[in-house]
Amino acid sequence: MGILKNLVNAKVSGNVGSMNFRKRGSQTVVAERSYSNSSKGEGASLLQRQHRSRLANIVNFFRIISAIEARAWQTKPENNSDFNMFSKYNLAASPVFLTKQEAQARASVVAPYEVSRGGLPSLVQSFEEDGFNTGVNVAASFAIATKTLGELSTNIIANNDGWRNGDKLSIAILTHAMKEVAGLSVPQTNVAYVEITLDSSSVLLCKDIPGIANGDLAFNSAGDLLVGATCTGAFAIHSRKINGVLETSSQSVVLADTADAIYTKYTDASQMEAAMASYGFQGEVLLTPGEVAPTPAEQVVDNFAWNGASYTEHRTSDAANPNMQISLAVTGKFLGQISATGAVVVSAGGSATMRTAVILTPAANTAYAVKVGEETIISGTTANA
Repeated sequence: MGILKNLVNAKVSGNVGSMNFRKRGSQTVVAERSYSNSSKGEGASLLQRQHRSRLANIVNFFRIISAIEARAWQTKPENNSDFNMFSKYNLAASPVFLTKQEAQARASVVAPYEVSRGGLPSLVQSFEEDGFNTGVNVAASFAIATKTLGELSTNIIANNDGWRNGDKLSIAILTHAMKEVAGLSVPQTNVAYVEITLDSSSVLLCKDIPGIANGDLAFNSAGDLLVGATCTGAFAIHSRKINGVLETSSQSVVLADTADAIYTKYTDASQMEAAMASYGFQGEVLLTPGEVAPTPAEQVVDNFAWNGASYTEHRTSDAANPNMQISLAVTGKFLGQISATGAVVVSAGGSATMRTAVILTPAANTAYAVKVGEETIISGTTANA
C-alpha cells in the first residue's frame, strides 16, 4: 500500500488496473486490489490466504508420493497432470496448514488425502493391532516365506473379486517426523514403496520381493496382507492397464493414529491462524510527494534469479524440469504481484522493489508462463520427464 502526500487538488478514487485509490482525510491511499479467487494480490483475502496455507502441504506431500500417483487417476483428462487431480480432490478439504516459511522448507504432514479414484472395487483398509491391513486376502495361514510369486498371485486372484494376472498392488508406507531445515524445525515425510505385479507363472520367491524381503509385509493367520512396519499412515492401490487404458481402485491415506502429535499440531486453529498470517498483507509504504502510483504499464524488471541462475533479459524458451519447485527473485521498480499460467505459485512475498516466489512447474511437455504484474518474464515448455 502507498500513500500519496501533499498533492494539490488531487481527486483520485476508484480502480485503475490492479490498483485501488481512495481518500483518507487529506491523503490519497493507493493499494493493490483484493482478489479472492485468483493468484493476484499478496494474501488479498481470508479465502486466498487459507487456500495458500492449505496448498503448501498438498504440493509438498504430492512430491513425496508422485511415483505411485502415476497409476492413481482412472478418469484423468488429457491435459491434466497427476498433481492437478490430487489437488482437485484434496485442496478444498485439506486439513493441514503450513506457514510460508515451512512451505519453502518443503515441510509435509501425512494426512487422510484421497490418493486414487477409479472404477475397481476399493480395498477396505484399516490399522489393526498387528499393522496396516491392505484389504488383500489369501488362504488362511499362507506361508509367504516359502511361497513363490506365482503361488501368491494365484491365491490373491482366487480370494479377491476382480483380480487377474498383470494387476498391480502398489503400497505406500508413510512416516513423518520433525527435522531441522535451514535452522527451522519442520515436519518431513518419508515414504517406502512396495509394488507387486501378479504373475501366476512366476517362480520368484516372495521373500526376494523388495518390501517382503525387508519384512514390511506379512500375512496373518487369517490370510490378511499386513504392513507390519511402524508408520504414520499407509495406503494400497489396486490397478491395471489394458491396451493403454488405466483402471484403479479409489483409496485414501489411512492414519495409524488421528491423535498423532504432528498431525494434531498442524491441523489445529492456532496453526491455521499462524499459517494464514504468514501470507498476509504487507505494511504501508509512504510515497514521496509528487510520485505517481504504479500501474501495469509501469512495471520495470531489472533482473531476476530463476532456478539458481541470474538473468537481465526475459526468457521465452525456458525448459524447466517438470513438477519441481523453483525459486524466483525479481528486482525492479513498481513491481506487481507474481502470477503464473500452467505453473502454480506456491508462495510469494517481497517488497515494492523485490518480489520473491516459489513456483511449482507443471508436468512434462506442458507450456507455462510466469508474470510480474502484466509482464511475462519466463515462459516455455517443461522438459521431458
